[in-house]
Amino acid sequence: MKNPILLVLFAFLATISSCTVQPKTSSQNQRFNSVNDTELSNLKREDYKITSNVETSKSFTKVWLLFLPFGGGKSEEFRREQAYLKACKEHRIDGIVQPKFVTKRTVIPLILISYAGYTTSVTGKGYLIKTDSQK
Repeated sequence: MKNPILLVLFAFLATISSCTVQPKTSSQNQRFNSVNDTELSNLKREDYKITSNVETSKSFTKVWLLFLPFGGGKSEEFRREQAYLKACKEHRIDGIVQPKFVTKRTVIPLILISYAGYTTSVTGKGYLIKTDSQK
């Protein structure tokens, strides 16, 4: 090898940033949003209102000290749920129709201390369920 520094630099840059896109998968036994689990197909069209596009992102950091993890963002499902709930709270909506999640990950691997930063974004159409006084 003529230039091992270049090889190490290339390997380091290849692990720094990656992006994953996964559609929402839900089964009958496990729902994504356990806090507000509403099936729009069970409601009449006049019982809810579709709002504008919603886009929100939430960041998490995780640090490893000698292979022991510290910090938030325990799993991909946890990060998605937190981003979903943040979007609902920020835009004052009851939920998101067919949410799309994108997670960007930045990793800096070192020998004693490693860093991982996650940014999870959610996009979709928001909806509001009408109350009895609004019908």
